[in-house]
Amino acid sequence: MSTINIKLYDFVKQELKLSDEKAREFVEIIDEAVKEDVRTNTNEYKSLWKEDFYLLDKRILESKNDMYKAMFVSGVVQLIAILGGVLAIVKFIVSK
Repeated sequence: MSTINIKLYDFVKQELKLSDEKAREFVEIIDEAVKEDVRTNTNEYKSLWKEDFYLLDKRILESKNDMYKAMFVSGVVQLIAILGGVLAIVKFIVSK
């Protein structure tokens, strides 16, 4: 028994004037009820966290894909600009 359970046991035994066995049984029932409630609440929070992390992971993946697309497009635009510049220089040199 934990300290809280012992304090509750003593309180129930003295204030409610229950026998040792009845007080112990009462404390065990309350302890199990509290533990079950904590387990239920914990599972609810875990499911909420899983959903939030799933959505966050999905948004990160979408952002990553958008970043790759933007980098590819900017690379293609830079390549076109460089080729245009080189062609302009070659045309200028050849026309002389």
